[in-house]
Amino acid sequence: MRLCLIQTILWCQLHAREAEPEHSLRTPELCPCADLAWGKDTPNAVVRLAQTRAELLKKTGSVEVQEEQVSGRLLLADPTASDLCGLSVFESGGYIDADDVPPWDTWVHYAHEDTVAGGKRASYLLCWVPSCFIPHVEKGIAVNPVECFFWAAEYKARGYNTALLRQLQAQGLLG
Repeated sequence: MRLCLIQTILWCQLHAREAEPEHSLRTPELCPCADLAWGKDTPNAVVRLAQTRAELLKKTGSVEVQEEQVSGRLLLADPTASDLCGLSVFESGGYIDADDVPPWDTWVHYAHEDTVAGGKRASYLLCWVPSCFIPHVEKGIAVNPVECFFWAAEYKARGYNTALLRQLQAQGLLG
């Protein structure tokens, strides 16, 4: 997981263009299949995306994250909870798509695990948001009526108290 996060951060450092929130982190080579069914197919799609991203990074010779440039936040998204209203697309400048999903280049991991309280299952897509796009995401969060994406640091308050998120918090990765 940590390696995938590092590779995602590196990829975003190389490809994020602040003036292009809608397109800069949607690399065609990384695009998951257009007919991806959220839920059952998602874990495999995210794994394939991460493998392709790692291979592309290796080909470019980019293997080190410039730690002084690492600035961003982890976001949780639950595409299955989207109401597809489109408000977040407009407010985020297209960074969040019509399905309330962040750009696929930013995807780190898809989890489906038990929460601590109540034994409920939580499904979520963990994404990296480069700092230049944080204001875009903030605007998308503010208008999203179903709250299907939010900052990972807020996981407990949102009922997503899972083992993975507690581990990321213990490692200081949630901010």
